[in-house]
Amino acid sequence: MGVRKFHSVEEMPGPALLPRLDPENLRIAFGLASLAHGLGPARRKCGVRKFRSCQVHIHSVCLTALVGVVSSLGCRKPYASPSSMSSTSTSRQAMVDGALGGEPTISRIDPLCHERPRCSIADRRPAGSPGASDVVVVRLAAPTDAATDEDRCDRREYWLSRPTGELLLAVDCEEQWGADNAGPASLTVAGTLATFHYVEFLSNDACEIVDASVRLPQGRIEAHTRRLGRVVDNVCRPSRKGAFIPGPGSGTLHHPLLVLHRP
Repeated sequence: MGVRKFHSVEEMPGPALLPRLDPENLRIAFGLASLAHGLGPARRKCGVRKFRSCQVHIHSVCLTALVGVVSSLGCRKPYASPSSMSSTSTSRQAMVDGALGGEPTISRIDPLCHERPRCSIADRRPAGSPGASDVVVVRLAAPTDAATDEDRCDRREYWLSRPTGELLLAVDCEEQWGADNAGPASLTVAGTLATFHYVEFLSNDACEIVDASVRLPQGRIEAHTRRLGRVVDNVCRPSRKGAFIPGPGSGTLHHPLLVLHRP
């Protein structure tokens, strides 16, 4: 059999059509619908995940297995309105995200959530003297019906919580979905210095690395570098060529102090 090349998926031929008015078509349609229903609730995520303890890991594995078993049994639920189905999906996703992150889901009325859904606290680290200020990582889970790579981003916000007011230090994605989209950053807090290391993979085997340090609790940028590079063996190798560094933001919800991903 020969090899055929296509410029895009749209050019690829679809499956052969079934005979018209064949009663067997209805059985096949119901079988495919049942298969889609069984596979739909389980949301798989690639990459490596860290757990705070063995108990959290066991809870996560058991919860995922339970969802898969219930789906495979082909359970049928009574008809529900679109609004109730949406609320059920949101609560189930919040429960899964809470188990995976090792933290309970917090209320949407939490000040750092700004009344946004699927919001939880992923991490909290003290900065400087105890009780003076904290770096809080807020996680906004992607919707279960996300269709594009940008929508699949589990957004993470790094807030500086201090008596004088909250300051948004940076924003990233828990993992990168597709080239040229936002990727994950690593955060290190040593005393009163918060250090960010960010890597983003671009098109054509290019990449970008951002290293920045912020003095806490003042929120003053101590160092900020951005370098371009090439991807070699799945690793971003930086070059000596620097890249344009956007100016600092105001630290509000839509204008973080550090710009890691450049739209």
